[in-house]
Amino acid sequence: MKMISVTKYRLHRYSYSSRPVFPLIIMLCFFGIMYSMKPVDVCSSYILSGVFQFVLLALVTLNISGSEETVEEQLLLLHGNKWRAYCVSREMTLCMISFLYGALLAFVPVFLNCINQFSLYKRTLTFSDVAAGTMIIIGSGLAGAAIGDILQPRIMSDRKMAVAATAGVLILSVAKDAVIDKYRFLTILGTFLPSVMKPARDLGNGDFFAIKPVIAYLFFMILYYLVVAVIKNLVLIRKKF
Repeated sequence: MKMISVTKYRLHRYSYSSRPVFPLIIMLCFFGIMYSMKPVDVCSSYILSGVFQFVLLALVTLNISGSEETVEEQLLLLHGNKWRAYCVSREMTLCMISFLYGALLAFVPVFLNCINQFSLYKRTLTFSDVAAGTMIIIGSGLAGAAIGDILQPRIMSDRKMAVAATAGVLILSVAKDAVIDKYRFLTILGTFLPSVMKPARDLGNGDFFAIKPVIAYLFFMILYYLVVAVIKNLVLIRKKF
């Protein structure tokens, strides 16, 4: 119960601050640019939304971790009474924030399609399209959250360096597949960076999602998030405050 109460407090603190304003403004700009010229491809729009979610959540979590107060975090640890409760509640908060932004990216286009008399896309938008697109967006968001939080102040105190490192990882993650195709000796990048562009590679020139590759993508992104979260929390426990 203490874990749940700490998670609720974290979500309340985030929701009633000014921090959600900037991401929502950026999201509105993204929708305005994405759907300014219609009709658009169904699959391409969701894949681009996934890439946008990846970058957005990395920046959001970087901002959240950078604004944490040491004393307040110590009080939350004391309230939970255990490092496990403290760490899990923190991860639950990041996941729920990621799901919230992901839900907006996944379902706002459905609303826009309805008010545009179903002319937003080049073909009929189906339930399977929305389901597959949602899984891509959720998976990308989790990977972005993992990257944005791994270089938090208690791990890297130099915030300028942390921001620069995060930006470098984001760029390399998006360009990774193309770089590896050209320079095979950089295959090791595939081990440490998420394959954000994998849905685009799986789609090829088609305009219909194949459900198995999408589920595999979501599974690997969840696994990536969990691995990074475990490593990060082990470092946090070791460093304390």
